Amino acid sequence: MINAQLQMELAKSLFNKTWEYLDKKELTEEEKAEMVNIAHASLYHWKQVGTPENRLIGEWLLARVYSVLKIGDLALYHSKRSLNLCQREGISGFNLAYAYEAMSMSYFLLNNKTEACSFYNLAEKEIENVNDKAERDLIDSDLIKLKQLLKIF
Repeated sequence: MINAQLQMELAKSLFNKTWEYLDKKELTEEEKAEMVNIAHASLYHWKQVGTPENRLIGEWLLARVYSVLKIGDLALYHSKRSLNLCQREGISGFNLAYAYEAMSMSYFLLNNKTEACSFYNLAEKEIENVNDKAERDLIDSDLIKLKQLLKIF
């Protein structure tokens, strides 16, 4: 059995490694597969030792990974899990806005513009509850990109 401190370090390290792949402009097929495996491993360790917030971020990360890979059904699956954790744990603000953003992107990938726009609007509204400027700038940036995809003007 792995001790809690090591699992926490693994979860963080794997999360950060996933972002190294997400930040690349292009990925090989092997890198795509590795990114998926690393993101799942990160969530596994968060589930063992993390808080509900860690777990919902892990689910959100998988939604982002599958969105980047344009695998809408798996993006939606993990987006819903992230959103459900936010709702069950009473988490709002930054994390809830990103859960809505992930839902919107997932529905966009599944060609359901009505649901995509609905969740986009929820994300925009939830930004009002984000007080940290850096967090607000981050979600604003991602929502601008999503708005362009959805062609909402």
